[in-house]
Amino acid sequence: MYSADSYDNLGWAAFIAGGSMAAIPAIAEPRFLPDAATMLPIDLPGHPAGQWALGNANTGYIVYCEAAGAVSLDLSGTNGSFTVKWINPRDGSTGKNEAKISGGKTVSINNTQPGPAVLWITKN
Repeated sequence: MYSADSYDNLGWAAFIAGGSMAAIPAIAEPRFLPDAATMLPIDLPGHPAGQWALGNANTGYIVYCEAAGAVSLDLSGTNGSFTVKWINPRDGSTGKNEAKISGGKTVSINNTQPGPAVLWITKN
């Protein structure tokens, strides 16, 4: 898989699926990998094509999106607030694109990135 065409794009899908040694860039946020280690694959509402997710109600969620569009996430079983960041899947940068959301409902977050993107939601 890693030597096939577009292997760099498939690294995130392998990471979300629990693959070992997935080809993803280094993420400068020190909390990213420890949080990811506590998460399991989850289904997104409506099972959208081109979106895969990891989640843990106590730490947060990571969603890989192949294209622009909305990401729906069921947070109805969680309480508290969350921080939303978009990660560039090619270089691992997060930039200054933070937002806050609340649990207790299903949320829809727009992916305005022109291509693939990674949504990282951390529990505050």
